[in-house]
Amino acid sequence: MYLISLRNAISFALFVVLLFFRYTYSEEIVSIPNIFNLFIHCLGIWGIVVTAIAVATVEINIAIANETKERGENGLRETRKVDLSKLE
Repeated sequence: MYLISLRNAISFALFVVLLFFRYTYSEEIVSIPNIFNLFIHCLGIWGIVVTAIAVATVEINIAIANETKERGENGLRETRKVDLSKLE
């Protein structure tokens, strides 16, 4: 799941950059505004990747916590069961 969300985040970021490419870059390939635009786009892609990694980590931690909680509750139910034949 972690790899899938990271791949989707990178794909989405690249798609957005390509979608708005002609609106943000001038015809001169090497110019100061183009370099700044490229830097800002790289920074945005990096932010999307970091966010996807953080969301995946939180989802994994929540799944582990829920599994631990269920196992603990099942363990308590097992220990609380009283065999009535042993009480006599």
